[in-house]
Amino acid sequence: MGATGALEVVKAIHESRNVTQLDLSSNGLGKVELSGGTAAQASTVIRELFATGSLIESLSLRDNGIGDADTRTIAEVLSENTVLHELDLSYNQIGYLGAIELSKMLSQNVDLRVINLEWNNFRNTGASKLLSEGVLNNNTLKTVNLSACGLDDACAVLLGRVISENAIEEFYVANNRIGAAGAEAIAKGLPASSSLQTLVLDGNPVKDKGCLALVGVVTSGEARSLRLLSLKHCECSPETELSGSQSNSSSCKILISEGRS
Repeated sequence: MGATGALEVVKAIHESRNVTQLDLSSNGLGKVELSGGTAAQASTVIRELFATGSLIESLSLRDNGIGDADTRTIAEVLSENTVLHELDLSYNQIGYLGAIELSKMLSQNVDLRVINLEWNNFRNTGASKLLSEGVLNNNTLKTVNLSACGLDDACAVLLGRVISENAIEEFYVANNRIGAAGAEAIAKGLPASSSLQTLVLDGNPVKDKGCLALVGVVTSGEARSLRLLSLKHCECSPETELSGSQSNSSSCKILISEGRS
């Protein structure tokens, strides 16, 4: 569809005045096109969408090749938006500069509840910025997905703080570079949380030490609100895998598996 087609969709939405959910996934909005003799891309679509009292509560821009420049506009437009509750920017090309803009937006927006940023190019520096200056300063987010965004142990320390200080209910950080030290930092934050229900760390090299630290907090009853802890493919030994599987309780399900044949 591209940006030109998306602008036509936005025009129809404005005319209907009854659309609250919009999925523009996989439409190449990050590519510049000509619309009416002027350049159009994701930023153009977003400005137009939210220009006149938008009713959109859920927006997906997944897999559109969106980069830092478009992200800046998206962040600026949404900083003071009071209607949008769910935003999906996963599988794009947002880097460090985009992470800075998103952190600014998250520190100002008080109505966003769900944000999916999976599979972007933040790396550890961008992810750290996003956590420390964005998520940590946002008290309304309930679900955050930062899977495959380059988080490392330093980011995990910040994640531990977010878990202990914020009211997030679901956190997904699968397929990053969080090791044993990072897992231990996260484990330390769990007892202070009264809201976190789901924590997914699949595909991180936390190994036995990290897995046992997290499982230990759950089995001790200190992670009072947690209902699901997923540690699949975290480079754990068969012994740790067995121990984790046997630690399931009525209050929290632990998924720990290396998929061995």
